[in-house]
Amino acid sequence: MDLGHFVPAIALVLTVLLLAGRQHLVAQDRSWWVAAVLDTPSVAALAGALLAWGAPDWIIRSADSLVQPAFLFLGGWVGLQIGCGLDLRAVRRVPVVPFLYEGATALAAIVAVFAVGYGTSRLIPGVPEPLPAALLVLAGLCTAGPALPGGGQALSRGAGRGGFWNPSMAAVLAALLAAVGSALKPWPILQATIPFLDRPVPAEIDGVVGGLLWVLAVGCIAGLVADLVTKDDFAPGGLYPQLTAVLLIATGVAGALGLEILLVMAIAGFWLVNATLRRLDILHVLQRGAILPRILVPFLGGWFVGGGASVAGVDSGTFALVLVLALVLRPAARIVGRAIVQTGMLTAGRRRKEPLLAGLVEIDELGILLAAILTRLLEPAAGVAALAAVLVAQWLLGLGSRAWDQRETRMRLELERIPAG
Repeated sequence: MDLGHFVPAIALVLTVLLLAGRQHLVAQDRSWWVAAVLDTPSVAALAGALLAWGAPDWIIRSADSLVQPAFLFLGGWVGLQIGCGLDLRAVRRVPVVPFLYEGATALAAIVAVFAVGYGTSRLIPGVPEPLPAALLVLAGLCTAGPALPGGGQALSRGAGRGGFWNPSMAAVLAALLAAVGSALKPWPILQATIPFLDRPVPAEIDGVVGGLLWVLAVGCIAGLVADLVTKDDFAPGGLYPQLTAVLLIATGVAGALGLEILLVMAIAGFWLVNATLRRLDILHVLQRGAILPRILVPFLGGWFVGGGASVAGVDSGTFALVLVLALVLRPAARIVGRAIVQTGMLTAGRRRKEPLLAGLVEIDELGILLAAILTRLLEPAAGVAALAAVLVAQWLLGLGSRAWDQRETRMRLELERIPAG
């Protein structure tokens, strides 16, 4: 009897049991580690991997044509969140020193990632020399802040007033590193046919500088269009249709030209939030819509890993290298960088010292989108391994950060029980 016929049913049953078990256990208000182990993004990623592993080949082929556009659209939404985090009304209340420290942290992360990548290829026999483009994306992964800027610590006491955002350059620098890495990978020349002309016009992007200029141009145009279409609309559906339409057009253009959609929409978001008269409405829309990429990005990442592992396989060397970078260099870069920022602000006498949040090291949907870029830059087996390593690191870092939060809470409660004097 061929057991392969039962694989789809087994995968579907396992996925249903996983989702039902998580819903039941979390609803029972059990120990903190239950919710940490069964974290929503990690469960979504595992469910996507199981469904792709058990899906028939014709479903995999049909879904593959949808996975990349879905990644582009969700990447555009996350990029819009990143850009809208740089609201000049809030940035003006923040000193320039923290941004300089964040830039220095990104440079240190680039040096560390390149040193680990090339050192591994030199010291371990059989390990190929890494691609600079992939190392730049990995450096962005190590320095990336939260995709939703309100999830981080504020750089000034008044930064969050009048909005929901804590300005930070960490996510913008990660998108910039990803764009530079993507520009290092040659992209086929696009042949565009313009009406009223008998011959196609080639659109060729030459070099990193040319790619970044194209990103800047497309991002500014998308931001201008988004500002124009959201000016005077008071429909019951809100601003979702307008922003979705702009996202679809921008992601289509960026995907055709090989531009990094994260930076394109980050530039568009920066233009939009600083030019619009409906700033609070747009921030509300982005805040409410953040749940969509938070669940769908891990699910699509898991789907890609589950389907790609059965076809291309998994490169164990790439998996180990990316996992080590995510589990060691990312916490080091995020915690040390934040500590340096706070030390600099204490020296300047701008604010009192605040505890370092364990959530600094967690990987959110931005990290998964950065790992998805590696699937284009690397060989198929290496790309699947890199994305799988980031998904595993997301679960492990989330578990560790929640354990650290529990430890800090327990220590604080013990100190409160100690009588004064």
